[in-house]
Amino acid sequence: METGSSTSTVPPPPQLDRDGSRVSSVPSQSSSADQHRNISGSTGYGTVTQQRFTVPQTLSMADALLKPSNWGLAEIFVNVVMLFHVCTLFLIHKLPAWFYITQFLFWRFSYNLFLGLVLHKQSHTNFITHHISSNLSHASQTLLKSLAKSSMGTAYAWRSLPPEFNAWVLFRMLAMLILANDGLTYFIMFAKLFTIPSSTADFLVLFLSSFPAAALAWFSLWSKTAAHRTVGDYAWYWGDFFFMIESDDELVFDGVFEMFPHPMYTVGYAAYYGASCFARSSTLLVVSLVAHLAQILFLVYVEEPHIQKVYGGLAREEEEEGEQENDIGASRDRERASHARESMGLKNV
Repeated sequence: METGSSTSTVPPPPQLDRDGSRVSSVPSQSSSADQHRNISGSTGYGTVTQQRFTVPQTLSMADALLKPSNWGLAEIFVNVVMLFHVCTLFLIHKLPAWFYITQFLFWRFSYNLFLGLVLHKQSHTNFITHHISSNLSHASQTLLKSLAKSSMGTAYAWRSLPPEFNAWVLFRMLAMLILANDGLTYFIMFAKLFTIPSSTADFLVLFLSSFPAAALAWFSLWSKTAAHRTVGDYAWYWGDFFFMIESDDELVFDGVFEMFPHPMYTVGYAAYYGASCFARSSTLLVVSLVAHLAQILFLVYVEEPHIQKVYGGLAREEEEEGEQENDIGASRDRERASHARESMGLKNV
């Protein structure tokens, strides 16, 4: 169900989410080409350059990784790394549990700690954008151009786009690698820690636990899918740390954001607890709690401050502009009233 809309060209303060992400007022870029043509970007607020540009269409993570026709060098590399992790399933009875736990925690902290530090620094200094625009050698720039073009397609033109967008394209490749393997290694860890029933009582417990586990998994999938449909690729990959986005289309907010605060960081992780319930593993539950806590800390210390900095600043600017317009209007009303009184031969008291 979709509820609420706006037609303002300046995005209102969003809720944060996205595994990714935050609720944006931007229509999903995975929608129709007609809708995408209305999407434009702006680099005027706290960025390196100040210009508007048409935002090239990008693919969702699923489309980029699961369809060979969409593979560039980055997608091929991500799939190779994921294939390595899948191959560890064949050694699941030989490798110890700590191997799979460490494997997952590596990607989890690559997400919450490493990406968190990168985004925090980008928010305050635009260091990625500065580096892309001025600190690259000719050879490095040529390499990064080729890497970006292999993923974005032949229509992508590095020179015609601002460095903010090019920096985001390169960043999202790194983010795609980490996010994809973070999710995959969790469920590989779940397979290792799953307790195989050894008695009738164990089978009964497994049967009974399957119902809440399935419900939590479905709820998690639904909330993440609904949230992604709302935020689109731009917000999924932290686009507003690099540039702002505008749209001429009606802006629609999905109902999931009205039902739950930060759905992708709260109810979106219900699958963790469903998996722990079905595996009947206290170890998996503890790891899930640690991972979920790390995600909440990422929200509190990385995304929330950036939202207050960017969207709060825009809101203050709009409020100040509104107050100035009101003052000007009131002054003009007083002038008109004074002229009217004078024309009627009256004196102002």
